[in-house]
Amino acid sequence: MNTNDNLITNSVSNYVSVIEKIEEQKLDFIQKKYDDLKGKKTRDMLEYLVKLENDIIINQNTLISVGQIEKKHKTKAQADQEINDMLGSSIFRLFYRGVSKIKYDDIPGIYRTESQIYEYELQQKIMAECPYEFSNDDVDNMVKLQHYGCPTRLLDISSNPLVALYFACHNNGDAATTDGVVRVYAVADRRIKYQYDDEVRSISKISLYRNKNLEKAFIEKANLDKSSYIKQLKKEGVVVNKKIFDSYVFVAKKDNDRIVRQGGAFFITGVFGNDKNAITESIDKYMIAEIRIPHECKNSILRTLSAIGIDKKSLFPELDKIIDAYKEETLSGSPK
Repeated sequence: MNTNDNLITNSVSNYVSVIEKIEEQKLDFIQKKYDDLKGKKTRDMLEYLVKLENDIIINQNTLISVGQIEKKHKTKAQADQEINDMLGSSIFRLFYRGVSKIKYDDIPGIYRTESQIYEYELQQKIMAECPYEFSNDDVDNMVKLQHYGCPTRLLDISSNPLVALYFACHNNGDAATTDGVVRVYAVADRRIKYQYDDEVRSISKISLYRNKNLEKAFIEKANLDKSSYIKQLKKEGVVVNKKIFDSYVFVAKKDNDRIVRQGGAFFITGVFGNDKNAITESIDKYMIAEIRIPHECKNSILRTLSAIGIDKKSLFPELDKIIDAYKEETLSGSPK
């Protein structure tokens, strides 16, 4: 299989085979993505391409630095296999997102309507109404809001490809007659962010500002240090530099069952104003493959996933979700 194949799957076993091939040829997919982006010559991509090229070069440098591996193997093939295994598993990690309609763009909920205009008011009203549910940690609050369906700057992804397949096979409404898709993203280890990384904490703080001219000021100022907002932001612990003009993979704390069971992670989007094209592009640059799920195969795939413990009950362990799942099964006469 080469990176130009049209990836389609009609069963769980076939899907697993496709995922394995993507994993095996990860660097080929990444190189193709790099070449595609470079060919578009999009100005906004230039800085990212430089970083991505550096990541690929790091791979090559790693090959040079592990000469001792060749010495401990009897054949070059054995040495190459160990090197390839090391490169494939440690430099780039794969994440997955399943969507029930192939036409859905990868864009966080806050940007799908005009919600961003009311981002501050929406989140503050919820936290004021349920104060004991939230803390003084802006990152924890954003994750909890996302968890309960509030539009945020987070976009759900998973480290588990079977979880993504489940979401791609959702059959609610007209999704039953629409193909789904699993999108595969390759992310360099050093671009994966965690709870206390500056980019994550800064973006979570910026999202809670009432004055939406803040993002406009960032975008329009060539020299960020001259912005009238900088002193205020720095006092509040916001690290103000060009890193906040990007999207990252954010691996949240595994402090609730849903995140654990879904292999949960997120894209977290930084300062883009309301430029939806820029937001989508900032996430799409990580995508190396799409696996289409024909709509007529969704039900059979869901049944197979249920048989191996991937279903609504396992992925949504809250009591109300489990009750909903059993109601659906009972009324339909068969597990979903």
